[in-house]
Amino acid sequence: MNNDKVEVEHAGRAEATLEPRELSNIAWAYATISLVDSPLFTAISAQALRKMAAFAPQCIASTAWAYSALRLDDAPLLQAIASQAIPTMAFYGSHDIAISACAFAKLLISSAPLLDAIAAQAIQNISAYDQQDLAKTAWAFARFAFNNSPLLDAIASSSRPIISHFEEQNLSNTAWAFSKLAVRSHQPLLQAISAAAIRRLSEFSQSFANLAWAFARLANCNGETLIDAISSAAIRKRTELEPQSYAALMDACSVVHFEAWSCVGVSVRASEAGDV
Repeated sequence: MNNDKVEVEHAGRAEATLEPRELSNIAWAYATISLVDSPLFTAISAQALRKMAAFAPQCIASTAWAYSALRLDDAPLLQAIASQAIPTMAFYGSHDIAISACAFAKLLISSAPLLDAIAAQAIQNISAYDQQDLAKTAWAFARFAFNNSPLLDAIASSSRPIISHFEEQNLSNTAWAFSKLAVRSHQPLLQAISAAAIRRLSEFSQSFANLAWAFARLANCNGETLIDAISSAAIRKRTELEPQSYAALMDACSVVHFEAWSCVGVSVRASEAGDV
């Protein structure tokens, strides 16, 4: 795409020569640098609505992701994207399915037919999912509070053999999803997540606080052992804890182990006061 077309878009005067792929690429490019240009996105939306029937699956997925990443709640466009996605879902690749599900979830754009279509295609393509696709899809359905048992079974079956390779964020998102949906039937997966997290606590990140929150609400999943381990790691990293992570960890510890919660709370407060 040449610079003249970008300048035309930037001025908010979308031309009919721009194709769906060009529109989605522009939206995607701006989203990757977290830049919101209101006239630009108004022009993209107007063009996209007129040309939605010509949007290929990858264009739909990229546009949905861009609007969700920038938190642009353009209801007419997003509803059109969702409607176009349903009949074309059979042509989506694994990554496009996952990022579409995640994008719709972030903006809470849902309908039973849309979620059923995403779930059916995800199950069919689950063998091609990588760890991020698996975690994002689980997270999205939990965000919708839509418990699709066959999909969760497929995610669990595909995740367990590779769980030791999951990054902290993906461990956290997967556990959070199963906890949010109150799914306790996949004990082997949840126990594997716990074991993988404990092995990686030397790489402590904020995601572990969310992981503790999730396991506090899951029974018989080695939750207390994991939360104790995370609490100990958090004490060592107390000066780096963000307020949201601190709150999630305190909540988790208060559910299963008040003493650990107290230790973390005292240590963080003392650190903030300059006493530690």
